[in-house]
Amino acid sequence: MKIVNRKKRRVILLVFAMKKEFDAFFDDKDIFYSKIDLVDGFSFYKTKINQYTVFAFYSGVGKVSMAYNIGLFNSIIKPDLIINIGVAGSISDQVKGSDLLVATKTCFYDVDLTKVGYKKGQILEDVLYYDCCGPLLDFIKNNYNNEHIKYGLIITGDRFVTSDLIDDNWYQQYDNPVACDMESAVVGQISHISDIDYLIVRSISDDAKNSTDDSDYNVHVNKACINSASFVKTLLNDLSKRDVHKNK
Repeated sequence: MKIVNRKKRRVILLVFAMKKEFDAFFDDKDIFYSKIDLVDGFSFYKTKINQYTVFAFYSGVGKVSMAYNIGLFNSIIKPDLIINIGVAGSISDQVKGSDLLVATKTCFYDVDLTKVGYKKGQILEDVLYYDCCGPLLDFIKNNYNNEHIKYGLIITGDRFVTSDLIDDNWYQQYDNPVACDMESAVVGQISHISDIDYLIVRSISDDAKNSTDDSDYNVHVNKACINSASFVKTLLNDLSKRDVHKNK
């Protein structure tokens, strides 16, 4: 099933884990989009932002849900760029609740093949870190002078992390992790395998390092969703004036 000719226009895929993250982006009345229903209940959305053809979906929370849905989408359309938009929990004093985090790279914290000679977090015959699109990172750093935009490593695993679940070894095993979530490294791994540029934009919803439950998350999650969505909308409009996203 061929929906778009990539030779004619640039294709961007926006992926969200939760519907509230998706809704925060598409609440803009100036963004008109259509819904496309496929087999097995999989649906995605299509819109146009300046010269970009933009597709989007929300997958459900967790690694498997995100991987499954990106895989389905990529079997129909291979995008030029994937942007994962949402929220994350801080595990570092470097990022706080009012901050927007743009990942420099991602990795898994719940993968352990150390017994067969791999580093913690590294999957068999794969890299440890999935680097985000360098030209896009440079563009953001050079064009958005804001003390609340931070950069760093996001680590991914299938759990909602609170202070009692943080492993102190993370800070030695990984290259200065600043936040954790449940999907970013999946987006990174699939993008790496598929040779697609990717970017992760997550707003900090909770201070996992100092929280014992989800109360901090529940207070701030809606505002965090709006924060990350708003930034990506601005970014896409600014990118439409440039040609910076290709990492090859």
